[in-house]
This record gives sequence, C-alpha cells and structure tokens, in this order.
Amino acid sequence: MKRKTLAVMALLAAMAVSMTGCTTVLESFPGEDPGHVWTALVAVAQTPDYSDADPAERWMVKKNHVYVDEPNARIEIYRELDRVLHRARTTPVREERTWKFQILFDPEDPPTATFTSRRMGVPMQAADEARRYFEDVWDLLGGAGKAEPAAAP
Repeated sequence: MKRKTLAVMALLAAMAVSMTGCTTVLESFPGEDPGHVWTALVAVAQTPDYSDADPAERWMVKKNHVYVDEPNARIEIYRELDRVLHRARTTPVREERTWKFQILFDPEDPPTATFTSRRMGVPMQAADEARRYFEDVWDLLGGAGKAEPAAAP
C-alpha cells in the first residue's frame, strides 16, 4: 500500500512540474526593418486586443502594466484578464488569468523577438498568448509574415 501511495505521489509531482514553469517562444521577422519591429512589439504590448469572433475566446483586460526598457530592447508586461464564459446548457463560469511576460528583442538580421512567460502556469496557454501577441505584431507590420504555431526552443 505504501509503495502504491509513493508511486501516485511521484506521478502527481511529475504532472505538476510538467504543467508549470516558464514558456519561451521565438519569432523572427525576416525582411522587416528592426525599428518598425520594435515599434510594433511595444504597441502590441501597450494595447492588447482580446476581441475574437468566437465569444468563448474573448477576454476583458483588467490591468495592463507595460515597462519598456529601450536601451536593453526589453519589454516587461503584467496583465490581468477576466471573462465570464457562457456555454450551452451550463452555468456561466468566471475565469481570470494573470500573466507576466518579458519580450527581448534582437535587431540583428533577421530581427528576432523572444517571448517568455515569467509566471507559473499551463505552458500551452502561455504559448497561445505568445502566438496571439506575434500575430498582432505581424498585423501591425502589414501582415507580411505570419506567426508560426507556438513552439519552445
């Protein structure tokens, strides 16, 4: 019995570790002017857009604090999101998310941004946030590229 309990505890610990931690996603902007990319990275950080055609994907931004460290090409974002999810034949559910992101920008050819989630959380949710962020950056750049499916290095 004790051996089974230890095995279950080890499995739960392994699952907890795999569900938490930092998530890092890289995005390159080949052919784009580094100054334009930096401006788009900052603008998307400062004006997040969580509107979506699918109501189940919409969020309301409660807080969005952005620190831009231009000399070090770094953006720090603290963001709180909120929504009430309505699904057919269920009771509405309030959901909240708190994010802390860091974006580091390398202007060398090709310009590259590294998006890192700096809070414990579900890695796929953070990867989805990175994808959403980079899609908005590409939209500001004129849609010349498209954010790749989120992937960690």
